[in-house]
Parts: sequence; structure tokens; C-alpha cells
Amino acid sequence: MNVNKRKPRYVFAIKREGKVYRYIARINVSYKRIYLGCFKTQGEAVSAVEKYFANPKRYEGRLR
Repeated sequence: MNVNKRKPRYVFAIKREGKVYRYIARINVSYKRIYLGCFKTQGEAVSAVEKYFANPKRYEGRLR
């Protein structure tokens, strides 16, 4: 199994015409997906995930 250990766990690439176009940040909590946003760079998406884990109560409204 090929697993890239450097790849962020909650960040997914969106491709357009074979090239990475945007990055989506989303996580799963209690079998529910929380969409954190779509970003131009991978670093912005990773920082959004880190921001979520720093204060998850801020996103409670998205769980309903």
C-alpha cells in the first residue's frame, strides 16, 4: 500500500485538466463530515484544519 506520510490527512486536492486546481479541507466527526473550506494552496487548507482542532466548538453549528 502506497501511503505518503507527508500528505495532510484532512486535505484533498481537486484537479482540473490534470493539474491541482484547489484544495478542500474537511474532517469527519461522529460519522458526520464537516466542510472547512476550499483553498488555493495546500498550506491554507492545512491551517484551516489546525484552526479547527484548536477550537472545535466554533464549528458546532455545522454538525447539525
